[in-house]
Amino acid sequence: MKGYKYRGRDTFERDLESILNNQLYASSFDKLNDPFEATFKEEISQFGETLKMLGVDSSEVKHNFKEVLDYTSKLGIYSLSYTPINELMWAHYSSSHEGFCIEYDIEKIKWSEFENRFIKELDVDYKDAIPVLKWDDIYDLENVLKKMYATKSLSWQYEKEVRLLFDNYGLKSYHSSALTGIYFGAKMSDNLKQILINSLKNRDIKFYQISKGLNSYHIESRLVHENKRIIINKLDFDSFEILRTNHSIQIEVFDIWYKDNDISTDAILSFVKAFTENISTKKCIINIFNDKSIQHLLGKSPLTKEEYLQFADCYIADYNYVTPNVIYPYPYQDIRYKEYGGQNWKK
Repeated sequence: MKGYKYRGRDTFERDLESILNNQLYASSFDKLNDPFEATFKEEISQFGETLKMLGVDSSEVKHNFKEVLDYTSKLGIYSLSYTPINELMWAHYSSSHEGFCIEYDIEKIKWSEFENRFIKELDVDYKDAIPVLKWDDIYDLENVLKKMYATKSLSWQYEKEVRLLFDNYGLKSYHSSALTGIYFGAKMSDNLKQILINSLKNRDIKFYQISKGLNSYHIESRLVHENKRIIINKLDFDSFEILRTNHSIQIEVFDIWYKDNDISTDAILSFVKAFTENISTKKCIINIFNDKSIQHLLGKSPLTKEEYLQFADCYIADYNYVTPNVIYPYPYQDIRYKEYGGQNWKK
């Protein structure tokens, strides 16, 4: 999913620095431009008093609610729009088209390093009334977050906003591949456009020009330039197949069917370098197999004796980002493999 951040002319130098450093700023709620942010009614306190009158201990309910309320001052929020083609957004947030708009891959922002402490992605709801937090909401975290931090009045619905919540505000780092495009405002200067293009060389980024639509009040975009990464290690995409991925926020894990007949350490290390440069977007672990027939065994536990032997013979190498210049051959040909009577024990 793509998200768009509109930027103004007056902050160009600061925004360019953030882009080059692969950073964004998650603001605190009190810095947002809507004075009604995090505005809601709540019935939870009243419910706690009712429980107290009935002789029921309400301390846990009150404690949980207080923790949620206290969190508001700590949260970081990064707001994006689902569209780069919005006349009002260009007027309000991009210096009446003298600025630009950044296109992000939202999933890759969420993949960022652990210190970012990403919490939740929330589509903003637009309502004609302030949301009400009811007593049973305290047991539904997503509903609480939605009512407290992602509900705005109908007058804002043109923004088509999605919010990324972090557990603290401040600068957040992301992988460079998360930035996928730049849209130039209709009145942006050619000089600033060229600065962006030149500053973002050796990155896969498309540049678009916003202009007035023909015989209408609508705006439109067209592709005007494209930067490409300079790939040092070329990858033969016919030499492998990705059998499975198991990615986390911090690490990508790939199970690969390696089709090349050359399974020497040097050959596999060359393949891994090309694979990580061309495909992976963060710290990476690669498990390499020379036979697709073991695909049904990936993630299976426990393995039977016969399955273990088959898996061990086909599992020819693994790679770990911790030791980037090392390949570990036949990791499953271990003591158990020997005890099972494996014929190719390498340990």
